[in-house]
Amino acid sequence: MKYFIFYLFICVPFMHGCKNKTANDAANTETYSPAFISGLETVTVELENRYHEFTLSGKVEYDPDRIITYVPLVSGVAEKVNFTLGDYVEKGRNLIGFRSMELASILSELKMLEQEVIVAHRNYESARSLFSSDMISEAELLETQAALKNIETTMEYNSRELSFYGSDETGRNFFIAAPISGYVVEKNISQGMTISPESDPVFSIADLSYVWISVNVYPGEVRFIKEGLEVDITALAYPGETFKGTISAIAHVFDAEEKVLKARIIMPNPGLKLKPEMPVLINVFYGDGQKCFAVPTEALIFDDNRYHLIVRTGDESFEIRTVTPESRAGKRTYISSGLSEGENIVVKDHLFIYTGIKEG
Repeated sequence: MKYFIFYLFICVPFMHGCKNKTANDAANTETYSPAFISGLETVTVELENRYHEFTLSGKVEYDPDRIITYVPLVSGVAEKVNFTLGDYVEKGRNLIGFRSMELASILSELKMLEQEVIVAHRNYESARSLFSSDMISEAELLETQAALKNIETTMEYNSRELSFYGSDETGRNFFIAAPISGYVVEKNISQGMTISPESDPVFSIADLSYVWISVNVYPGEVRFIKEGLEVDITALAYPGETFKGTISAIAHVFDAEEKVLKARIIMPNPGLKLKPEMPVLINVFYGDGQKCFAVPTEALIFDDNRYHLIVRTGDESFEIRTVTPESRAGKRTYISSGLSEGENIVVKDHLFIYTGIKEG
């Protein structure tokens, strides 16, 4: 008889309770080489807390605390744009060169105020000397002091206005620098365009070293989702790769349009693999408080409409054990019958041993 043998990849219908082993299917009479025996990998059957698994949908979002959307504070005309959408830019990099009559006027006024503050400071020091000699009144002293203070305040305001921009030596050309290091995720500027405080944001820069993941939680799953719950995150873009995250916050109001409760995961993004708007799956595990025998799913063999394990009964002896899987969570399958605690299950080359016993 020819047998068709498959590994287990899907869950089977639930059976309640964890039971002891049943009768053996077959034991081996094969002789194996010392190298083969020494290379075998086994795991010991133990009672474990039983977990269940379900999957939620979600998507990657920007961390709002790590994105800056830039709106100009003055009017001008862009003469040079030194970036494109998707560029990585360092903080302080010159992004936009532009001309601005408004800034040129502020710069010109600032230079005049620098001279005026020197004169005002001298006048104030002279007034203090005259006041100490009773040659002028206190009101006259306070007047010179107020004049100095007024010029200094105006200078401070103008300097603060100019501090948001760089300029060349001529004072006629200005530039906008990157306020943070990150990736340009929005760009609404090109050479020759006019910018102003009333215009749309010129650009947005995001630091993607951390991201948010927005999770859709449906009503039937709300009771299992708690802050601090650790979850596994997968994306179609990275098959076979799992990212670890923790539920950071849970909304208290259902989304009116999507009819879901939103949960949030804040997590580091090494290698910047997780991109904003990328769909992801969130695998959630929860325990039901029951103890059960668990084995690696990869150790199971499906043949003749039943599930089997290879149990090592001695140094060079093995037997096929028919088992009843109950449920699966992650890479573990829970067994309801067919095993006893302390038995050793072969997890490598078990298919070779199984075939040898069946054909022996």
